Amino acid sequence: MIEAARFDQLRELFEQHLVETENQVEGINECFELLGKTVRAKPCKGMMGLIEEGQEIMAKGEKKEDAAADLALIGTAQRVEHYEISAYTTAKNIAQQLPTVRSSRCCRNPLRKNSDQLLNQVARSLMSVAKMPAAIEQAE
Repeated sequence: MIEAARFDQLRELFEQHLVETENQVEGINECFELLGKTVRAKPCKGMMGLIEEGQEIMAKGEKKEDAAADLALIGTAQRVEHYEISAYTTAKNIAQQLPTVRSSRCCRNPLRKNSDQLLNQVARSLMSVAKMPAAIEQAE
């Protein structure tokens, strides 16, 4: 999605979010290490569906004007973000109950829920730039 974003502000937000997500994964890995467990990646059907949907949005976006294409990307990113928040919150809540990992990075790092708010801000900016369909313009 980083490469598909056309506006610099959105591209930078996606890059920032990727770094935050990588830090969250490192924190969860640290929790497993403290428990003496091996981390095993398991395919997530829900996330796979979101990724597939995102790929479709990016393909369709190639034919759209810049603001409309990025607005579609924002919608996809927000669905992914909400899914990530849910999964990370669950992992963090479980980790906080285990004395062995209570002080780990996973438990100390606050969950960054502001990505959704930042995506909303970018979306509002793009809405003023996007060419609205004629039906919406006539309704006004």
